Order: sequence, then structure tokens, then C-alpha cells
Amino acid sequence: MGRGSSERSGFVDLEELVELRQAEGPLGSKPSTSGQFRRTRAVEAAERPVLLVVDQRLGMFFGSASVTKSAFAARAAALVAWRSIAAGARVGALIVGEHRHWSLAPAGSSSDVVSLLECLVEAGRALDGCRPAPGDPFRAAFEASNELDLEEALVLLVSDLRGFSNQAVASLARLRQHNDLLLAWIIDPLELALPDALPPVTEGMGEGSWPASDAALRNALTAAFEQERTRVRELSLKLAAPYRQLRTDRPLVEQLRSAFGAGPVSVGKAG
Repeated sequence: MGRGSSERSGFVDLEELVELRQAEGPLGSKPSTSGQFRRTRAVEAAERPVLLVVDQRLGMFFGSASVTKSAFAARAAALVAWRSIAAGARVGALIVGEHRHWSLAPAGSSSDVVSLLECLVEAGRALDGCRPAPGDPFRAAFEASNELDLEEALVLLVSDLRGFSNQAVASLARLRQHNDLLLAWIIDPLELALPDALPPVTEGMGEGSWPASDAALRNALTAAFEQERTRVRELSLKLAAPYRQLRTDRPLVEQLRSAFGAGPVSVGKAG
């Protein structure tokens, strides 16, 4: 995938994120007292603020399908933001870039959501030509979230859940103490298995291709993903936070509706 290509989405623009307001289907959810999540009506969803923690680090600037993980995460966050204010909830965001973060307190107007979307666009564009940060960008961002003074909020972390330092996980656990947390695990199909014919792959600073017929590589990739699944399951259990898989090669609206719009979600289990 070429970076900045109009045919394939390495970035998002403000217009397309605004247009997601018209996407069909309810997505609202609310935690139950048992620690699981169930479908709820819009009036119930309005009882608590929503905080979107959106990963826009350099590692998310990767895509083997029609979209990078960073762009997919931005679209998912935008769709949840529009659905939340439509239900009467206030929405805020903590957008974590490679070298800076954007913090927006929960608010309930359409103009506030547009401001959030502008930050998502800025964060995504900052990945073009970006160099790796020396530390963990999430650590500083989670510490800054204390300024938002959140309690009884519904926090949705949209990320590939890679590269979190122990300090970042500890900060996330403290955020979880007074709020409910959901993990949206963004996955590129190439992380699951190699296709028979592999298209060019975008990662950070350029394009490349891999030998899809290499059996050893296929086996290594499968084993690596199983290790990742185990790690994410353990993180979910540690944080008492249910997680759902969102694949970048599948329709976003349908996945969000299936993942967070209906039915119980158990801690430590994926949807």
C-alpha cells in the first residue's frame, strides 16, 4: 500500500470521518454489575461519559489490506463518537501519537466531535515520515489522562495493544479502578496468516513484499499470533477489561455492532 494513496487508505481525512455520522445501526453498550456488557437503550447510554483512547503510534501505520491499522482505528473511534452523542452521552478522547498526545474532555455537541475528529486526522498525518519515539508514548498519555478527572466513564481503548510498557499498563489499571474499560484489538489480516498471493505491505517508512509461499514463515507467523492472543488475553484478565477483535479487512460497522452492540462479553475472551 502506498502511503498517501487515494486508492488505498493510509490516512483518514475529516470529510470521511464526518460522513460516518450517517452510518446505520446502533452500537451503544453499557457495562452490567457483573463485569460483562449488554445491549442497552440510548437513554441508558447517556448516563455516563465515554472516553475514546485511540492508538496512533508509528506501529499502527501498517496495512496489508485496503487500510492501515491507524486509519481503521480512527474510523472506529469516529463512529463510536457519533453514536455516543446521538444517544445523549458526552464523548472525550485521549489520542496517542508517536511523539505527542491529544487530550479532550468529554463533551456532548456535534462541534465537539468534529474537534475530536480533527485531532484524529492530525495524529494520523503526523505518522508520515515519523521516526520512532525513544520511550513508550502511552505512558505519558495515560498519566495525562488524570487531568480529565474521569469517574464512572466508559473507556474504549482502540489499539493493536502492542508495545505497552509496564508503567503504561499500571496507568491503565489505575484508570480502570474508577471506570469501565473495553479493549478493541485492531488486527491486520497479515498478522493472522499469509495469503497465497501477498500484495505490497505498508509499514512506517515504505513498502515491501514477503515470500508468501515460505512454509517456515507461515508457521512462524501462526505461532507469533498465538503468542499475541495469549498476551492480549492475559492483559484483558489483568485489567478486568473485555476485549474484541476488529479486523481491518472486514466491514467496520458490522464488526462494531457485533462486538459491542449486543450480547455479553466475558473478560479474557474475544469476540
